Amino acid sequence: MPFFHGSHILLPMNTDACMVMTTFPDEDTARNITEKLLAARLAGCIQATPVSSAYRWQGEICHDRETLAFIKTTTECYPEVEALIRQNHPYECPEIICLPIAAGLPDYLAWLQRECHPTVPGKYPGMNDDN
Repeated sequence: MPFFHGSHILLPMNTDACMVMTTFPDEDTARNITEKLLAARLAGCIQATPVSSAYRWQGEICHDRETLAFIKTTTECYPEVEALIRQNHPYECPEIICLPIAAGLPDYLAWLQRECHPTVPGKYPGMNDDN
């Protein structure tokens, strides 16, 4: 489906890029997992920002300050990104949402593709050794 940019009609590109969104209870946890993802070359770029979250959990309405991360990666790396986050995240049920990147600056998308490399299946660098 095309979308508009000013007077231009842009067609979505077929990309292997995606953005993973997740929240963390604090900046230190976000930084720790971010470093693991980047060191493992499972992400090319990650931004983190404080947010105010409201959600239902175990029958209660909760309001918390969290750190929201935007993780730019590839669809090929996504399974390992999800596994690394789940393995290292303190939440019982962390928000992990993967959104496709339909279009973007071609040079940026090529850079992202070069930076992200999945590892050997079943071996996720940065994961805890006890699981």
